[in-house]
Amino acid sequence: MKVFAYGTLLQGERNYRVVAPYVDRIEPGTICGTLYNYGPFPFLVLTPTGQVVGEWMIIKEGMEQEALVSLDRLEGYHEGSASNLYDRVTVHDLAQPELDGYVYVYPSESNHIQIRDFPVIVQGDWRRREESVYFAYGSCMNEDDFHRTIPNGKMLSRGLLLGYVLRFNGYSPTRNGGIANVEMNRDQWVEGVLWSVSNRDLAALDRREGHPYFYRRVTAKIRVKHGFVKAFTYQLVRGNVIDYDPSPEYLSLILDAPVSNGYKKILRQSWSREQRGRILCEFEEN
Repeated sequence: MKVFAYGTLLQGERNYRVVAPYVDRIEPGTICGTLYNYGPFPFLVLTPTGQVVGEWMIIKEGMEQEALVSLDRLEGYHEGSASNLYDRVTVHDLAQPELDGYVYVYPSESNHIQIRDFPVIVQGDWRRREESVYFAYGSCMNEDDFHRTIPNGKMLSRGLLLGYVLRFNGYSPTRNGGIANVEMNRDQWVEGVLWSVSNRDLAALDRREGHPYFYRRVTAKIRVKHGFVKAFTYQLVRGNVIDYDPSPEYLSLILDAPVSNGYKKILRQSWSREQRGRILCEFEEN
């Protein structure tokens, strides 16, 4: 028997002691799903998109039933109950389909907790939940350009900054034209990409953006595929009243970024409320 651990049951985490007496060996694994950060522990929702990193606990032969009793008690699972905190289901590993076993997931019809009230762990890895998440909406959306500053940076997903509008009301002699900024506008939104950022990366990004004198770092709530994530982004300290034309080179960096085709059209032409609605739907579908 195998059990997939992705939160406090992971080796070295606080509840590993519950399963440790029954474990024969441990293998790394990845399954489809989305992790939500409840605080002391995560919730897993099985989704067709998204990946969750964890460990397969291979249980010692002859100790399967005893292990399940201990794990069910920890996870608040009672077979057939409609009030479970978690449900126990069977899943397969993404990379090794021959690996399959039990996992504890958030019940599909639970009234205990409103799961969408909690942020998504976009890294898909409980152990990396404390890493900062950076929302890029300008040249840092472009992977090659971002890697000039953070060579090993990992792109996580697309996202939407709701209640803001994209402007080019900053000027950069280096970029030879207008540069991107975001300003509050409750009827609009800005599409961008999310990066996972270490403390060392953060210092390098601050230097690139001229924080805190040119751009300042601000926190934001970013809409992602299955909920939202808390992230930081940069905003011009003093944006101009007028917008400047971005240089073709700067604009091409943004247009080559992995954002939706609909959003790229936004960058080339003015757009209506109807167009925004269609592009929001495209974001949800992809």
